[in-house]
Amino acid sequence: MGCQSGTKVSRYERFNRNPNLETALACEIVFGTPVRELFAGAFQKVEEKTKKRAQLLTQKLRDTRQGRMMMRKLQILEAISGPVIGLSKNS
Repeated sequence: MGCQSGTKVSRYERFNRNPNLETALACEIVFGTPVRELFAGAFQKVEEKTKKRAQLLTQKLRDTRQGRMMMRKLQILEAISGPVIGLSKNS
C-alpha cells in the first residue's frame, strides 16, 4: 500500500488518520472490500456534507429562470439530496 512501516496502516485501522485516495484504493484491493465500507465513518461524513450542499444549491437554483438546462441540474441535485420541500418544478 505504499507505506514504509506498519505505523501508518495502524493509524488507518484505528481511524486516527485518513488515507489519500491512492492508499484507500489499495486498501480496497488488498482487503477486497469497497472503500465506502472500509472507511464508513469518513464516507458518512462526506455523504452528509454532499447532500447538504446539494440541498443548498437546489434551493438557490429554484429562484432562477427555469430553462431546460436548469431543470436538468435540479433533477441531478434532487437525485443526490432528495426533493427540497417547497421546490416547485413549474416555478
